[in-house]
Amino acid sequence: MYCSNCGSQLPNDARFCKKCGAATAGNGPAAPPAATGGGGSGSRGIWVALAAIGIVVIALAIALPLIFLRANDTTGVVFTRNGIEVSEFASGTMRQIDPAGDFATAAPTYVAYFRPTPAGDGTIWAIVARGLTGSYEQVLLKDAGSPPWFLGPIATSAHRVAFAIDGVLHLFQWQTS
Repeated sequence: MYCSNCGSQLPNDARFCKKCGAATAGNGPAAPPAATGGGGSGSRGIWVALAAIGIVVIALAIALPLIFLRANDTTGVVFTRNGIEVSEFASGTMRQIDPAGDFATAAPTYVAYFRPTPAGDGTIWAIVARGLTGSYEQVLLKDAGSPPWFLGPIATSAHRVAFAIDGVLHLFQWQTS
């Protein structure tokens, strides 16, 4: 006979298990308990749960940007071979902001970017902020000193532009007029 609690083999006349102390049925041999261990249904359940969690994480990564896209977000800034342009989502049309602009960072109402200007035997890289309508522009720095691929990125928020040149932080407030 076998203990119904721990599975130990017991004498047929045992009333208690010598290993775990559990009371026995005392009526003849009982089948040993089912084996548990790796590869059983418990292990499979863990993998199913992990797969479900992975699917949920992927679905959220795809859906959250769409959920938080506000109804009034109708434009997007893109860089093309024609410079910096604004895409109107509703109509699918593109409007040019600056044909020479490069390395752009967009804010809700403006875009900040580097603009190359030929100078002597080289190029001067200015840092510019321009409204998404294209009608207002601020030159934030006339000469960044190096091409943008050697400089840090431009950071924007709704009303501020920040960048670092030669270890010095430059901070500007976006003026709409």
